[in-house]
Amino acid sequence: MQLKSSQLKLSMLALASGSLLSAVGASAAEGTDWQAEAAVLYYGELDRVTALEPVINLKRIWSPEQIASATLVLDTLGGASHNGAAVVDSPQTFAGSSGSYAASSDEGDDDDDDDDDDDDDDGGGEQTFAAGEVPLISGFEDFRMALDLAYTQPLNTPLNTISVGTALSKEEDYLSIGVNGGLAAELFSRNTKVSVSGAAAYDRIAPEDGIPQILGDSLTAASTLNSADKWVGEYTLGLTQVINKISIVQLNYNSGKSSGYHTDPYKIISRLDSAGVPVDYLNESRPEQRAKQSLYSALKVALGTHSLTASYRYYWDDWSVVAKTSDALLRFNLSERLYLEGHGRWHQQTKADFYQLWLAEAEVPDYASADHRLGDLQTQTLGLNMGYQFSDNQAVTFRTEWYHQSDPVTGNKAAQMDAVISQLGFKMVF
Repeated sequence: MQLKSSQLKLSMLALASGSLLSAVGASAAEGTDWQAEAAVLYYGELDRVTALEPVINLKRIWSPEQIASATLVLDTLGGASHNGAAVVDSPQTFAGSSGSYAASSDEGDDDDDDDDDDDDDDGGGEQTFAAGEVPLISGFEDFRMALDLAYTQPLNTPLNTISVGTALSKEEDYLSIGVNGGLAAELFSRNTKVSVSGAAAYDRIAPEDGIPQILGDSLTAASTLNSADKWVGEYTLGLTQVINKISIVQLNYNSGKSSGYHTDPYKIISRLDSAGVPVDYLNESRPEQRAKQSLYSALKVALGTHSLTASYRYYWDDWSVVAKTSDALLRFNLSERLYLEGHGRWHQQTKADFYQLWLAEAEVPDYASADHRLGDLQTQTLGLNMGYQFSDNQAVTFRTEWYHQSDPVTGNKAAQMDAVISQLGFKMVF
């Protein structure tokens, strides 16, 4: 199964683990030798997916401009996930083992496939869903291990730096290998920083039952390949500017392209007759090319001893997805060692041009997906972060957040979801 981070469900995991800890004080002073950070993230959707993610980060610091780091991430996921089948006014039954589901309606033909972001069902049996109920296939489990390595050093002068890195992510049915690098320069008495960076990755998807036939009958169409590949490349241009003594602004432009297998091998889409009864279930199909762009802006302002950080991201791609994300952090430094921080995030996106809740009985388009992560979405995140610094070398953080997702255009029940996110972290400098 592929642990995707496209909608906020798992992109929140990436955000949480990627930031590790919001340090109470400055991150690492010049002359520090080693810095270790550890965090454990819990992510739980109500009646759906749950995840537990430990993260360990180790840094070797020679100076603020010369740092080597290694980050190890472990993901364990399980629970129930929507397989893409439409919510209909008749019962539906899905049965199978090892994550390969056969599906049938009491009044229609039978077909198959399985779940949302994952798969790895160790048991068989049938799961029946009442009329109007979202088909949430339960019993999947998956484990991911990821390792990121990064190194930054001065280039001719401490005002210019070069960075390189590599990343490896492995699951039972998914492998990703990536490299990245960048250049940065500080100008005008270090009040301005410009940067350019790039990354490339190779992904291999290898489901246990092979790659399903595109838009083939999910029960009877045989797999033709054992695995499929995807290549991803992107670059980012960045500008950070000190406005005055209390404010800093950041601007980024990102552009990326991917080519290869974008389809989720565990997703199906229903074909319904004129009465709204499932006729069969087809494997979904997505284009083999995707080009995306985004603009990101952030402002950090000191409010006396406190601070406000606000950001906005505008994203668009050639699948017709347009996303707008606003984020705000209001931090209260209650003492030199203790802070509280309120967090709010608002996200809205439009659907991909091939997204459909279902297909008509005789309809067989080139591309079709009922994955709600490609649909019209609105999400809200509200949370509270807390940090306490025991000493100059030790700090602990805790955060808890509530996440809500819905489809305001179609009211798709599969997109309706709430989740709780909690994270405990510890940092030590030695």
